[in-house]
Amino acid sequence: MKSIEIPETITSISTLSFANTENLVYVKLPDKLTSMGSYTFYCTIMTSITLPSIVTTVHDSTFEGSTSLTTITLLGNVDTIKSNAFKNSPKLRIINYYGKTNTTYSSNCFTDTNNIEKSLCYGR
Repeated sequence: MKSIEIPETITSISTLSFANTENLVYVKLPDKLTSMGSYTFYCTIMTSITLPSIVTTVHDSTFEGSTSLTTITLLGNVDTIKSNAFKNSPKLRIINYYGKTNTTYSSNCFTDTNNIEKSLCYGR
């Protein structure tokens, strides 16, 4: 599976749902998505992802090991980014953040992502 567009009727994605899907390059998340479990996209090769505006938490290791991930866009209400959420995403360069200005970040949520060039915050 190289790409997937998750139907708008889906509001939650379970832990490990797409983990180790080695050929997964593109995912379109539904606007009504409220939550994703830990390790949901663990070790995929997506290059970018946009989280819908009603997601509030990026759980532990959700995108860990996404070694091709270069850009993330966090819309709306993300107020917590947990441990290892983006760990070992060495190509991550750009973070577009449209969330709250009082977001809680785990101290190791961006471990091994040393190449971030641009972090644009459009907080409220």
